Amino acid sequence: MHVIAPVARVRAVVRVRAFGDADATNAAASQPRPKACPVCKGTGMKPCGQCEGTGKNREDLFGGRYKAGDACWLCSGKAKTMCGNCVDLTDTF
Repeated sequence: MHVIAPVARVRAVVRVRAFGDADATNAAASQPRPKACPVCKGTGMKPCGQCEGTGKNREDLFGGRYKAGDACWLCSGKAKTMCGNCVDLTDTF
């Protein structure tokens, strides 16, 4: 028979202060926020340029490989693509 030992629960409170100015957190909070991207309005996504936001191919493409009316080859039918104007492609989503 195996005996399982109880697990201790540990809670810790960590407080971080900036060196120097005691009001460093207040100074950072008072900085003006950047305006939302004019292309995507801050969502990070914009209407697909290939299907014009419909999610469907408008015409046969690539020698008939992608048919008109099928899901868009660029956005996979989602009707949106990442906004290249403001999204840093190195970010992890």
